[in-house]
Amino acid sequence: MTLTIQEVFEQASGCGDHPLTITAAEINGAETILALGGCGCRGLSPNYDTCGSYCDTESFAVAKLPDGRYVVIHESSDTTGHGCRCSGGDSTHATLSDALWHGLGREDREMALKYLDATDVKAREIRGLLLNA
Repeated sequence: MTLTIQEVFEQASGCGDHPLTITAAEINGAETILALGGCGCRGLSPNYDTCGSYCDTESFAVAKLPDGRYVVIHESSDTTGHGCRCSGGDSTHATLSDALWHGLGREDREMALKYLDATDVKAREIRGLLLNA
């Protein structure tokens, strides 16, 4: 499911155990570069509402902040009823390449490659960065 940086921020900041260092004011006006999420138990669901009550969700986003830095925000939640938990985090980077390679994990990069539209000009640039670090 394609998301926005604001949606991932809201999901990640809802987890009180792991507060984000970035603020809502800092992401106001940010340009979403890449943001994906879905249900871990059903693959990428087109809608979080179809995840069901006993499922894991994961999402991440990369965005360019108005001040020129890049931010990566990630979140995950486990609502399976067996020790429900959530986590979230964020990091800022000077370049898009650093954000993709140091802010995203291997699985997130692989998911991004799978879902980026190879015919879209901006997506081709991101795919190139993901493949040629």
